[in-house]
Amino acid sequence: MSLRRLRASQTPAFTLIELLVVIAIIAILMALLVPAVQKVREAAAQTTCGNNLKQIGIGFHSYHGEHKSFPPGRIDANGGATWCVLILPYIGQPDIYKRWDFAKLYYDQTPALLQSQVPTYYCPTRRTAGSNPLSIPGGNPDGLAGALGDYAVCDGNDAADHPYNTETANGAIILSSYGINGSGLALPGKWKSLTKIKSITDGTNCTFLAGEKHVVLGKFGVGGDFTNVGEAHGDGSIYNGDPENQNAARVASESCPLAISPKDAYNKNFGSWHPGICQFVMCDGAVKRIAIDIDLPNYRRLGVRNDGEVITLKGF
Repeated sequence: MSLRRLRASQTPAFTLIELLVVIAIIAILMALLVPAVQKVREAAAQTTCGNNLKQIGIGFHSYHGEHKSFPPGRIDANGGATWCVLILPYIGQPDIYKRWDFAKLYYDQTPALLQSQVPTYYCPTRRTAGSNPLSIPGGNPDGLAGALGDYAVCDGNDAADHPYNTETANGAIILSSYGINGSGLALPGKWKSLTKIKSITDGTNCTFLAGEKHVVLGKFGVGGDFTNVGEAHGDGSIYNGDPENQNAARVASESCPLAISPKDAYNKNFGSWHPGICQFVMCDGAVKRIAIDIDLPNYRRLGVRNDGEVITLKGF
């Protein structure tokens, strides 16, 4: 036998026990690494989501600077454009805005326009513009597919004397005051926002402007029949204000608390897929992370612009 062949035959091999030990070590390292990677990804997603809300806040304030008022939640009650259309020029999307015909309802815009997606309107923890882009025809009152979004303005606390989706709602961003034509459509140029910075008498730093809207797991793109609570899911096209602007507005109150998980039933409520928090942009433009177990009285106070009640949470 040659020296080379002798040396090869004497090369030690892994025993079964040694191999199992190596596999076990790799499994342990993977178990430790995967959660760490997931935490890093979620932290990055939260940052991106917060930046989206920051941009939305800048859009609202830029609109206010030009028009001397905040944009309304929607310009009329029968399918008019929502705030998501009105702030487009101020968040880097002027082309979509210029193509929108404000003399027409949502249903009468071109399909290509309705399906124009804005990445700023999507939270990466939940979805992206390309992953689940359109509302489901037939799952919405309009029956026309349109771009979705993960953020909603705060309409108030839906109290009996300040009901949701009315001109008397007490949130920062509410329905406009508008004139209508014979078809029930808001007359071009005849609608007017009802809120501005000076309307936020409770303080712009402690009043919700907009936040992450609750979307039920498995109900992406489903607006639903708002006359039947069991069929309402509030995820129709974010451009469409029909019939109660639940696609782009939410309520903060004891009766509509923050969703605890994506599986919670829809209730015109805000909610996030980030663990333990829901992010909001305040009326001063600051982005804040609100714990999902926030006490309900303070949560309601944050949702109202002018009740005069004191916020007792730390950081406000």
